[in-house]
Amino acid sequence: MFLKLFRTRYIIQIVIFLFISIVLWIDGFLSVNEMPASEYVTPFYSIVYFCLHSLKYAYVVIAFVMVVLEAFLINKILSSHDITAHNTYLPAFVFVLLSSFATVILTLHPVLIANFFLILAIGSLLKIYGKTDPYMEIFNAGLMISVASLFYLPSIVFLVLIWSALFICRIYKWREWTISIIGVITPYIFLASYYFIIDKLEFSIDKYIDFIKTSFNANFFLTKYDNQYIYVLGIVLIFVLFISLIKMFISMGEKVISLRRKYMKLFSMVIIIVAIFFFNDDYNLIVKNSLSVIPIVIYISFYFTTTKRTIFNEIIFSILVLSFLFGKFFL
Repeated sequence: MFLKLFRTRYIIQIVIFLFISIVLWIDGFLSVNEMPASEYVTPFYSIVYFCLHSLKYAYVVIAFVMVVLEAFLINKILSSHDITAHNTYLPAFVFVLLSSFATVILTLHPVLIANFFLILAIGSLLKIYGKTDPYMEIFNAGLMISVASLFYLPSIVFLVLIWSALFICRIYKWREWTISIIGVITPYIFLASYYFIIDKLEFSIDKYIDFIKTSFNANFFLTKYDNQYIYVLGIVLIFVLFISLIKMFISMGEKVISLRRKYMKLFSMVIIIVAIFFFNDDYNLIVKNSLSVIPIVIYISFYFTTTKRTIFNEIIFSILVLSFLFGKFFL
């Protein structure tokens, strides 16, 4: 049922996508959620929060536009690199679904803004293979991840993706690895200079150290949640991710080497998904774990756009979609 909708003509898919996106965000437009409060270690988000937190309807509209823009962006990147089919907007739909299924995330929050820069970073990394000197792509990826971390510090975990991409592409020269680090630290050099000028450098360093000390939650999987529907979503999502990862792993041995390397880069994002769950901060659980939406969307979209349309796939995708749609009522 749902899969069939994204195998129709382009214009029909776009209309369906925009219609569903608006429906998912109706709650956000009718009952505006407050923007999450800013933290000292998220300086760029603090600026956004200061400028927009009193303009309720404005920041909700901005958030909606960002979700739709990010959905189209990730769809374009995946299709242009042959990760998913070229004639479908299913990745865009899955992204909007996972970014809008709960009322609490229908607002402008730091993870939403960070995701935009992380998508750009992934786009840069997928261009590395086959280039003699991919210096610009590596630097841009590091820079985008760094900017994302200035909106939401745990985004820095995506740095692992750069290094795994260099390793997978067999780029062992010190120059490329150094460039990736330069890309990451460049924004922080400017930030440190600013704090030094206003005589808050030592205070800022202490704040970052305190955040790092308290950011790891080793007991995440032992945490009990009052809302039982979180477990339902978790079970459905883990199952779909499991079959998606198996499909991607099998495909690594079937495709040409350039695609195989791209699949390996994306497969390495499993590490990022696991790491994200162990971050402990003051944001709502669903908001915090929105950081894992990008790799999850990539895996799910890859599976459902590269496998044959069978009754099994239709049922699984329908269960996935309905589970998250029902999140509107239970979360």
